[in-house]
Amino acid sequence: MQEIKNKAQIIVDKYNTQLTSSGIKIALSKKYFESSVEERDTYHPDAGVGLLKYVDAFFDKKKEQKYKYERNKYHCLILSILPIDPKLVLREYCKDYAFVLRKVERAHIGEKPQRVVVEERKVLNKIERKL
Repeated sequence: MQEIKNKAQIIVDKYNTQLTSSGIKIALSKKYFESSVEERDTYHPDAGVGLLKYVDAFFDKKKEQKYKYERNKYHCLILSILPIDPKLVLREYCKDYAFVLRKVERAHIGEKPQRVVVEERKVLNKIERKL
């Protein structure tokens, strides 16, 4: 994961030299975050369908032990476009772009986690296009 950040940093440095004359700098950072997995929605106006959804949600909770209550996980590269002088614009008004490197996610409790690894070449091409 460090080698892809180093390659992306080389691309960012190339554009940083061009953008410093305009008063803009680009910062690259790695970020990891997790989010909780929600339960399946059981509401339906039809009582029969609602009961079936409730039963599905019950069995999802039983299956959840097999997946060890794994949360949604994301590894990202964050590209931040900032002014060189921080007094000009507040940080909250500056643009940030996230590029997912790896993720483990699922739609609801009881579903098998899906692991996705994005190709290094694709991430670098997306960063190059965004700049």
